[in-house]
Amino acid sequence: MHVLDAIATRRTVRSFSARRPTRAQIESILKNACRAPSIRNDQPWRVKVFAEDALADLVNAAAAGESLAAKARPLWAPDVRAARIDDGALRRGGLRFYEAPVGLLCTIDRNATREQWLDHGCFINNIILASNAFAMSACVIGDFQGLEACIEPRFPVASDEEITVGIGIGYADRARERMTERRPLEAFSEFHWD
Repeated sequence: MHVLDAIATRRTVRSFSARRPTRAQIESILKNACRAPSIRNDQPWRVKVFAEDALADLVNAAAAGESLAAKARPLWAPDVRAARIDDGALRRGGLRFYEAPVGLLCTIDRNATREQWLDHGCFINNIILASNAFAMSACVIGDFQGLEACIEPRFPVASDEEITVGIGIGYADRARERMTERRPLEAFSEFHWD
């Protein structure tokens, strides 16, 4: 798949089929994702990969921390759009990786610089695009932030690291898939071109 096709067809999927990616596919996604830009070549990302029983154990541990996640970071600012969205249902779905057969937890050093956070974001985006290249879909989930203690001791996170996001990966349930609109170029760009 051409990179522009991967970008153009990318979508956030919250409903996955039962078909499971292979470990080799996930390893290939991560090997390619680590080619993300990195200032001073720090590569400030770490990732834990979960499938099968380990994924079920992680989901159960995260569910126990749902109230902590809600207190740590509200999903929306209190506006009209937020009033139409069930935060609880969205958060519960996220903490289950929306039933994706593979779940990733990405972490970064607690003292990471702004530049390292940008690099980390590029790595996450590469995971999403590489998944698409395998005809898979991904969903980035912020609800795992602050849940390090909840997943201990089964899945320890080093004390100098913090969870940034979870990512559900799998094959989309095409019957429930939809493509959202994006703002036109003029709405978000300003050209100064002589």
